[in-house]
Amino acid sequence: MRLLLKNDVEYNWTQECQAELDYLKRCLTSDPILQPLDPNKPMVIMCDAASRIGFGWQLCQQHSDGSLRVVCHGGQSLTPA
Repeated sequence: MRLLLKNDVEYNWTQECQAELDYLKRCLTSDPILQPLDPNKPMVIMCDAASRIGFGWQLCQQHSDGSLRVVCHGGQSLTPA
């Protein structure tokens, strides 16, 4: 889908684009979803800054079972599109 944002690219919604969109919707609406912040639990910051096109980050908290739950997340594109 990201290729559709480039200049001089014909907009052509393919089955692959639809599959990616459906995947994103499932990820954003299913477990694990965002958890409320508990200031008494350890926090972990994760980021991906190795890309030339953008970066992303997550603030997670570690629960007693060792799992990490996302508290908030974000990102930024580094391209004009």
